[in-house]
Amino acid sequence: MPVQAQGETRNARQLIMNDYANLYRLHEVDFADNPVPDFETALSYWERQRGDAFAPAWRDFDLMEVPLHMLSACMVVDVPPGDGPLRYRFFGSAIAASHGFELTGKTSDDIQSERLRHHVINQYRTIVDGRRPRLFASEIYVKQGVPKRDLLLRLPLSDDGETVTGVVSFEHQFAADTI
Repeated sequence: MPVQAQGETRNARQLIMNDYANLYRLHEVDFADNPVPDFETALSYWERQRGDAFAPAWRDFDLMEVPLHMLSACMVVDVPPGDGPLRYRFFGSAIAASHGFELTGKTSDDIQSERLRHHVINQYRTIVDGRRPRLFASEIYVKQGVPKRDLLLRLPLSDDGETVTGVVSFEHQFAADTI
């Protein structure tokens, strides 16, 4: 069943989402312009774990090795072969609170808004196709049309050493008038 924001009906959410002309904006940010020091810490850990590979395996990436305060703003997705839905292995509590829904153990098909689902999937497909970390500035509208501006660090994982089989993401939410 699709995920709904708390206290909303499907029709009310669709009406709210349709009121905005540019609901989902995304642009890539150069790592040299990263304003979030914790992202450097996570990226450095990812680099150490990958060694000579293009990405570390999930078994080699221990979330307990990143600063503890980052875990509530962390997501881990499994990327299936082909075009199947992404499976959320972990969806941090701060992300769930800011979006108004929880996705741990669910798939990208459970994201109710089709536009939001495509916005998210396109970011992950960029990681899969590029096979490298990316930093994205994202603006979306969630929870009754409230704007949400985030910086997202997305780090690929590879259990087979050849393809992206997962992605670890960290989110930093900015005030409404930044980025």
